[in-house]
Amino acid sequence: ATAKPLDPSLLVTVTKKSLDVEIFETGRIAPREKADIKSKVAGTVQQVFVQEGATIKKGDALLVLDPTDYARDLEKAEAEIASASAALDFATLSRERAERGAKEGIAPQFEVQQTTHDERSRGLAVRSAEVQRNISQDRLRYTRITSPITGTIIARNIEPGEAVIPGAQATMDGKPLLTVADLSSLLVKVNLNQIDVAKVSVGRTATLTLDALPGKKYEAKITKVAPASVKVTGKDQEVFPVE
Repeated sequence: ATAKPLDPSLLVTVTKKSLDVEIFETGRIAPREKADIKSKVAGTVQQVFVQEGATIKKGDALLVLDPTDYARDLEKAEAEIASASAALDFATLSRERAERGAKEGIAPQFEVQQTTHDERSRGLAVRSAEVQRNISQDRLRYTRITSPITGTIIARNIEPGEAVIPGAQATMDGKPLLTVADLSSLLVKVNLNQIDVAKVSVGRTATLTLDALPGKKYEAKITKVAPASVKVTGKDQEVFPVE
């Protein structure tokens, strides 16, 4: 029997092309820049100026602590400078008087040495008082806490009347007083295994889908691939963080 000729529409010419390698993995969205607001000094919160969701600019006031004690410390430091300066002025006059007396032969050289030493000591006391004044000024300024970045308040863990302590334990439970995040640019953080991480590199594109927005896709670009694996809590396998 004679074979029927093939329909040309059913024929495909084989060509060599690049094969797309796709990796599917879930991740979490995070702001590119985030700042946890903590206090540099201890005190009682007097007023909080922002709520969660508020948009703020860098330098905007976020909250203020009761400045009363720090204002008093500054007044005390200013008074100590005035006292130390007066003592220095008197010590300078005494040294000058002793030097004139020594030249005229009516005062011993020892008195010149003693008054010179006293003048230097008084000068150091003035410098020490000035340092304490500067510290008091800084502490008073720290009672007004401002935002280090432009962004959105995504967490507020403090209320007026609550006490805070400085540093990492900014509140009683260790949480930051406020959290500010720049939401204008977001990161998706994904953990890949050692096989999949070899298939990605910085600059390659990615397609994102979000559970909250079904049917929509977003284009992204890989900006960071960890050079070494890390151990994830609760998992035996080590992974490579990718952003």
